[in-house]
Amino acid sequence: MKLIRAILGIFAYGGAAFFLLVAIVVLFDSEGALLENVLAFLFCLGFTAGFAKLGQWMMQHPPLLGAKGQKSIKAKASTEAERLQKVFYEVVQSNQGSVTVMQFAIASGLSGDAAKTYLDQQAKQFEATFQVSDTGTIYYQFPL
Repeated sequence: MKLIRAILGIFAYGGAAFFLLVAIVVLFDSEGALLENVLAFLFCLGFTAGFAKLGQWMMQHPPLLGAKGQKSIKAKASTEAERLQKVFYEVVQSNQGSVTVMQFAIASGLSGDAAKTYLDQQAKQFEATFQVSDTGTIYYQFPL
C-alpha cells in the first residue's frame, strides 16, 4: 500500500508540473486575448496547486514510514536493550563477576566488537576493574 501511495504521489507531482508548464505556455500565447490568457493561466495555476497538494498528501499523510512503524522501531530497540541487560546480568552472576568478551558475545549473540563495546559501557557504569590472565585474556571484574 505504501508503494502504491508513493507512486500515486509521484504522478500527482507530475500532474502539477504539467499544469504549471501549460500555465506558462498559455500566459505567453500571442494568438489569444490577454484577458483570456490570464484567466487560463490562473485556472492552470489552480490545478497546479491542487495536484501539488494532492502529491504532498499522498507522500506524507500518513508518513510513508508511519507513526506505527516508528513506534515499532523504538519498541524493538527497547526490547533489545532489555534483552542485553538481562543476558549481561546473568553472565556476570553466573561467573561471579568475572566476564570475558567471548563469554558475553556467546551468551548475547553479539559480534565481538559489539560485545566489547557493550561491556566497556557497563564497566564504566558499574566501575568494573580489569584483570589479565597468564594467557593474555582480559577479564572484566564487576563488583557483586
